[in-house]
Amino acid sequence: MKRVLIYTGIILSVVIGLLSLAVVVANLIPDNYYKSLIISKVGTATGRELTIVGDLDIKLSTTFAFKVSGIKLSNAQWGSRSPMISVDNIEGELALFPLLRGILDLTLVLDKSDLLLETRSSGHGNWQFGELIKEAAEVTRAAEEVAGTAQDTKNYGGLPLRTFIRKLHINETRITFLDGKSGKRISILNEKLTVESIKDELTVELRGKFNDIPLSFIGGFDSADFMVANQPANAEFNGHFGEAKLKAKGTIGPLAPTIDLDVTVALDTDSVTAFSPLAGRDLPDIGPLSFSVKLTGKDGKFAASDLVTILKHKNLTAEVKGSIADLAALNGLDLEAKVDTDHLTELLKSVGIQLAYPLPDSLNATASIVSKGKNPGFMDIKADLVG
Repeated sequence: MKRVLIYTGIILSVVIGLLSLAVVVANLIPDNYYKSLIISKVGTATGRELTIVGDLDIKLSTTFAFKVSGIKLSNAQWGSRSPMISVDNIEGELALFPLLRGILDLTLVLDKSDLLLETRSSGHGNWQFGELIKEAAEVTRAAEEVAGTAQDTKNYGGLPLRTFIRKLHINETRITFLDGKSGKRISILNEKLTVESIKDELTVELRGKFNDIPLSFIGGFDSADFMVANQPANAEFNGHFGEAKLKAKGTIGPLAPTIDLDVTVALDTDSVTAFSPLAGRDLPDIGPLSFSVKLTGKDGKFAASDLVTILKHKNLTAEVKGSIADLAALNGLDLEAKVDTDHLTELLKSVGIQLAYPLPDSLNATASIVSKGKNPGFMDIKADLVG
């Protein structure tokens, strides 16, 4: 036993000595060397030019800390503008000793970034980098190896690398998507995103805009280390999308080997026009609208239950209730819809539908859709109409 302790002490001394030497050597190497190395490697991998205007500051001790400013990655030659990505400042810190236990203890602050995603009329995206595409077979092989470790991950009951977010601040980030075929443009502005561990809780706050419509979420998880422990955590979020009110509450986790969840999502708005930016067209001013659904996930299978949608208007009442057993395959549908209106022609005109033949203005309809069994394409549809 004494000999084992002596050998253990020798091994630990050697390891600590090597780590100390590595820290000293790393701190002696000029930061500009790392800067040139990163620029070279990124250029080789992507076929694009990476520019770092500011200095790269790296500190290595018990943590790996870095700070860099003025980052730009050029766009594809056919792109509408350059650069594709620009970031004013990035500052981060990674604790090294937790990595030995498979824990990614991370602090990251990112300020004023701009990302342009666009496609040509052929559908080719500017995020498809030439050199990386050539190595698609290698990427596929690596993905298969990762998938092959799923059972090992399950046996250990956790993620291969578990994340503890000490602080994540992303400020003034703009993301633009341009569809070269349709000309459609989507603009997302993140004014503020903070994810931070405070008093054993993980708080989340998001404020921004989607196509100039204000968007906000605030809430979090009751456990700051639920990802590290791979245990379920209670979560609650409240937010707004324009005039629509959003709410989500339930439990999320464990995250490995598949994500488990039991969350109820609710939405309320005075008019469906609030969702015109998502639909890409002007929606009629009818409402109020309320929607709620319970989302559950277990062993990689996700389902929706207690689905209730109610739309009430002076000219219309509509309800949809039911469940979906398998969201990924849209299988196991059990839905019932009811519509009651005395102004059918007026409503059809308001949504841009012009009919060549007249319909009765009064309509009372009930329809059910049931999809069960192994064939997701088979649906039993029943409808009762009274005009």
